[in-house]
Amino acid sequence: MFLILAHHFLVYNALDYTMLPFGGFRFLLQLFLESGGKIGVAIFFTISAWYLLEREQTLRGCLRRVWNLEKEVLFYSLVFAGLFFLFFRTHIGARYLLKSFMPLTQQVWWYPTSYAIFLLLLPFLVSGLRALGRRRHLALCLILVALYGVLAMVPGTQMVSQAWSFVYMFVLIAGYRWYVEGERDFRPLPMIAAGMGLLAAFVVLSMGAWAIAGVQLGAKYGNFVSDGVRLPVLLVGFGVFLLFRGKVFYSRAINGVARGAFAVYLITEYPPAREVLWCGALDLGSLMVDPWGLFVALGLLLGIYLCCTALDLVRRRVFKVTIDPLWDRLFEVLYGWARTAADVLMRRLEG
Repeated sequence: MFLILAHHFLVYNALDYTMLPFGGFRFLLQLFLESGGKIGVAIFFTISAWYLLEREQTLRGCLRRVWNLEKEVLFYSLVFAGLFFLFFRTHIGARYLLKSFMPLTQQVWWYPTSYAIFLLLLPFLVSGLRALGRRRHLALCLILVALYGVLAMVPGTQMVSQAWSFVYMFVLIAGYRWYVEGERDFRPLPMIAAGMGLLAAFVVLSMGAWAIAGVQLGAKYGNFVSDGVRLPVLLVGFGVFLLFRGKVFYSRAINGVARGAFAVYLITEYPPAREVLWCGALDLGSLMVDPWGLFVALGLLLGIYLCCTALDLVRRRVFKVTIDPLWDRLFEVLYGWARTAADVLMRRLEG
């Protein structure tokens, strides 16, 4: 999640990093901060998908996950809407105030909305992939990688929506876990090295083209190689996951920080908050004056990360004794009503 936070600091900053001159500083920004955020999303989703595959997925269970996701997203959405309305009214309009009451359906944050759609499709997706069998599933993986991992690296090719990218990645992860793991030795370090090499090569080529001909390949119109579903990012993201998957280590503090990772995203990525965060105290232009400016920025980002995690820890403890029991009971009531209505509708459709 820290990679994602650093990515947002770069791409939403008051200073447009694509206008920086050719050189090592811009190379580092694009390679590690710009691409790092996409790698972070790939790792974040891979962890979720991997453990979803450990158990049978039912529609009821997935609906409950969406319901609990809505609880956290709605809380932060309403809190931020209230805070901005009271103290930063110039940064929020009526549009976002209204959207904040329905954050999932109005896509206040893209990741929760796309993940919720993925969860609703998940039980049917798993059943369909199981029915394909080993050969057809792996053939589907190869076709998807060719289309969305390789062909989509061509500038101008737009083939993947945000929600569909999760389905695509899940198909690959399920294929690996069901049919490849244990039979093939996929070494993570060569995968990571290959992915980073492809990313570095693209950054150098795009910067060189910009410096020589003024053509911003992969900058102004999107970095076509470092997108979250492109092959280089998948190689690095999945390679990092495999590198640490076999490590057994328990720390209560680390687990607490990990549980608050999603809250870091929600707090720092609330759209009206971007201008306050990334165009104010953390303006990259002002930090560049200092030779140590980038390290100062990373230190400040770490501080923001820890503060957001601490806030979410307090929220979780308060919710545990107040909101959570009521929220769970409300889910059972609504699910019962929805199940009854769906059964009646299905009987009528079946004649």
